[in-house]
Amino acid sequence: MVGTPYYLAPEVIEGKHSFECDVYSFAVTLWEMITRHKPTLDLNQEGQPHPYNVFRAIGKGARMPTIIGIPKFLWELVTKCWAQQPVDRLSFAEIVRKLKRVPYKFKNEPLLTR
Repeated sequence: MVGTPYYLAPEVIEGKHSFECDVYSFAVTLWEMITRHKPTLDLNQEGQPHPYNVFRAIGKGARMPTIIGIPKFLWELVTKCWAQQPVDRLSFAEIVRKLKRVPYKFKNEPLLTR
């Protein structure tokens, strides 16, 4: 398996690859952009967790935490894109439609308060 653990969809661990895997990776990237944090999971370990432990946790449904201040619309977009089951994830066409509405929905509103 090749890739950065936090960005790999749960099904990749089982050797299954599809466009939905890219949607999952996009969700993690979007989370990182919105929160301005590196992906992390609380695995009750000191230091950086071993990639295998990250893969296992993601396979069991663990995701990056919500950060106070993320607009509900964007948090829902992220969570729909990193859904556990590939069929439950949005398509990129749906993502584009939703993102095109963001400037109108949050006009004059920062994504996160500092």
